[in-house]
Amino acid sequence: MAETNIGPTVVVDGEISGTDDLRISGMVRGKVRIGGSILVAAGGLVEGQIEGKVVDVAGILKGDASARERCQIQAGGKMLGDIRSQRILISDGALFRGKVEMDVPGDE
Repeated sequence: MAETNIGPTVVVDGEISGTDDLRISGMVRGKVRIGGSILVAAGGLVEGQIEGKVVDVAGILKGDASARERCQIQAGGKMLGDIRSQRILISDGALFRGKVEMDVPGDE
């Protein structure tokens, strides 16, 4: 799959949806719903809810994250919001403030 990149000088106000992987190096204000993986890169900022297969935060996320497979906050990454995912990784040096809800496959 191709990767879509929101560059460091780009500001997006509104909803983003699609099937490709997404790398956010700029600023997004609004909901992000992607079929693939979402990377909030170092220097990137998202203010809103994000949903994807994998959510990886190396920058700043101010909002809830829902990941079908895995949510990760890297060292230096900051997340202020709730996480819902099957697997959660919070690296040493990451900042997280919120609640965690782990989904168990087949447990509905």
